[in-house]
Amino acid sequence: MASLHFSAQHGRYRIRFDFGGQSYNRSLGKVTGTLDEAKADAEATLARVEKTLGLLRDGFFTMPDNADHAQFILTGGKETGRPKVAAVRRLQDLFDAVKAHTPSGAKEEDTLETEEFHRNHLVRLLGGQTQLRLLEPSALQAYIATRSDETYRGEKISAQTIRKEVGRLQADWNRVASLKLLAGLGGPPTKGLHYPKDSEKPPFRTSEQIEVILARSGADEDRARADLWESLFLRVSEIEEVLELVRQKANYPFVHPMLAFVAYTGARRSEMIRSRIEDIDFAAKLVRVREKKRDRKKEVTFRHVDMCDSLARILRAWFDGAHPGGPYTISQPQKTRMKSRTDWVSLTKDEARHHFEGPLAGSKWAVIPGFHCFRHSFASNAALQNVP
Repeated sequence: MASLHFSAQHGRYRIRFDFGGQSYNRSLGKVTGTLDEAKADAEATLARVEKTLGLLRDGFFTMPDNADHAQFILTGGKETGRPKVAAVRRLQDLFDAVKAHTPSGAKEEDTLETEEFHRNHLVRLLGGQTQLRLLEPSALQAYIATRSDETYRGEKISAQTIRKEVGRLQADWNRVASLKLLAGLGGPPTKGLHYPKDSEKPPFRTSEQIEVILARSGADEDRARADLWESLFLRVSEIEEVLELVRQKANYPFVHPMLAFVAYTGARRSEMIRSRIEDIDFAAKLVRVREKKRDRKKEVTFRHVDMCDSLARILRAWFDGAHPGGPYTISQPQKTRMKSRTDWVSLTKDEARHHFEGPLAGSKWAVIPGFHCFRHSFASNAALQNVP
């Protein structure tokens, strides 16, 4: 049997099915029309896949040798594999070749979207039809100069961002070269490039230290203030004060355990979002954190964090009381003022951010820049107490 799954976070349907003892999970592409149209198209694909699986099972279809099983089933037997990619000669072809040879599930959706942003800027300024053999370091140096003069939301593009964009070209070039698709071309033309200078991030400071700097310097530019608050360090007593404020002000009961989970484990926002109830071990007083950044060859790895008494108390009350159900540690009710759900899905990063900011708005803690403030504060507080 096959099944459909819709990701509100990424705006796309995925189809899952089994064949030959192997499970397949394929994206049906980002929704471009209305949700009703996308649902109808996805259901049509589901019906085609189930019909093809039935024909294969009953012997009316035979899987061709060396066929891409998923492609054959998804197309109802019309295609046996990915189209062959010719020798790459243009910039757009380079990027298309990388995407064609990236297996489904090899990278997170957020990572793929970020890489695509970088490629789009490269195509916009360098030209997608540009011949790779004519792409000289001087063209990339001009790219760097142009990007450094551009702005986003009133701020100049940082040198770090530009380095990542040029680094994306270099990585894609090397990837396609490893596939033997770059006929007669050497390495990427990225050596010897000069980038604008970056500013070093300010050191971590307490809120009192930041307020003194602002009062002394009279800094009133949004960027200057934001940079200082990005370095905010919260003491343990201040973290508890913030959590109590959230407990009192939050519109939904999941918001308090959401913030407590991050504050008392040092988990990333994404790790909090994907946490499942079975990851909370009250008997051993451990929280198992699902991470995706430590080993790029594995879909998920785990680390374990000691569960302090405060977090244990908050999570126990959450599970025994207002938790609405479903597999996730932090779960919204299926019906909120913003939307209604028919199945259990994890929080999106935007939903988490929205509910993070709500209870803090109008308070002295509205300056907290985001979830990462609790992460680096956790590490710093642990270090202050000689915790390795």
